[in-house]
Order: sequence, then C-alpha cells, then structure tokens
Amino acid sequence: MTSAIMGHDPTTGGFPKDKETQIRFAFDSLKATLLEAGATPTDIIKLDLFFIDKNDRVLVNPYWLEMFPDPASRPTRHSQIAILGVGCCIQISATAVMINAV
Repeated sequence: MTSAIMGHDPTTGGFPKDKETQIRFAFDSLKATLLEAGATPTDIIKLDLFFIDKNDRVLVNPYWLEMFPDPASRPTRHSQIAILGVGCCIQISATAVMINAV
C-alpha cells in the first residue's frame, strides 16, 4: 500500500497551478513508487483518488488509460472528495499485491 501520492513538481517541490500537469506528476510518482518496490501497474488491485473538485476526475482518464490500457485487467478505482493541502488538486493511494515477489 502506498501513502499519499500527490502531484508535486519534481524540480520545485511545489504544486503546479495547472491541474493536468499536477495529475501527470502524481501518476509519474505512482509509477516511480511501483518501480522502487519492484512492482508494476498490473500488481495494483485498487486505486483511490482524492479530489478537491470531483469534476477533475475527467483529467485523470488519459493517465488511467495509459497506465492500464487493458480494460479486462484494470484495478478498481474509487474517487472521492477530500480536503487537500493548499494548491493540491489530487492525491492517490494504491493497493498492490505482488504474487511473485522475491
């Protein structure tokens, strides 16, 4: 399970004002977290998405489809409204199961 993954700009540490960029950074951080753990997107069984504005969910879809292109093997996802830090528009947490972990 991951902790809160947010869309910080990796060069400045701040949140980009552009929501789409921030969401891309969050998914990039999720990918880096998986890599560090020796996992892949196919190991994810559930993705929780927390938004300030649930209308931003549509901005996630391109990154969701890129990360999980096969509709037959996508994890569940749950979107909800949350109170996030100043400037933050999304927070992700993932649950993964690594069957063949060594």
